[in-house]
Amino acid sequence: MHKPKAILETRAAILVVVVTLGLGQSLRATMRTVPGGHATIQGCIDASANGDSCSVSPGTYNEAIDFLGKAIVVRSTGGPDITTIDAVGLGASVVTFANGEVTTSVLQGFTITGGVGTTSSGFKFGGGLYISGASPTINSCIITANTATGAVGGGVYSVGGSAELTDCTISNNSANSAGGMLAFGGGPTLIDCDFINNNNGGYKNDNASSTLINCTFTGNTASIGGGMSTKADVGVTSFATLTGCVFNNNTASLWGGWDEQFR
Repeated sequence: MHKPKAILETRAAILVVVVTLGLGQSLRATMRTVPGGHATIQGCIDASANGDSCSVSPGTYNEAIDFLGKAIVVRSTGGPDITTIDAVGLGASVVTFANGEVTTSVLQGFTITGGVGTTSSGFKFGGGLYISGASPTINSCIITANTATGAVGGGVYSVGGSAELTDCTISNNSANSAGGMLAFGGGPTLIDCDFINNNNGGYKNDNASSTLINCTFTGNTASIGGGMSTKADVGVTSFATLTGCVFNNNTASLWGGWDEQFR
């Protein structure tokens, strides 16, 4: 049965509007460059809208950057071996995600170094990456030589949210606790990540539902749980799930590779 002409014309008009809106959104997405179009990575982020991307040329950038809640891609063109974000002397975390960033907030292909953390309640958290209540995507990054003096999460601090780290190396970071990474609450996922030579623990899972797949823990040191430690408070049912992970030559006074605490 044929539909009345008026109905067909109305549906056609709606389709045109939808397609036009879709094209408009696509056209509004901008591919930006650093340092060609913007002198700094943060300058590129500041100028970007959701859907935009910042393409960063090789070099060392003395910055501490904040994604500002934007669903954008910040990607190096040459990879982490020749593209570095170095926050030395800035007294901050190197990269901050603390404004509800989602999986389409992407950081890819950088060495992250020189961070000392974000101050909260008089302590420092997350020398390399500070992730609070956010779920960004971190790909192919080297997170190294960051500290969180007097606090936790030298390389990475993740509280709440569901951050995803893939193909990342977290090495030679230090903190009073969780030199490599602290996951506090939330449900981060780590795939093909390596924790190497971190001081005061490679990975600490504190009441978090972490998922770790094909990760390695090598040469990490701590007083308890050199490679990894887990903690679950009474009444909390959040634990770490490991698949295909390997622990090698981690050292500690107690439980060099793995420690589980249930309090």
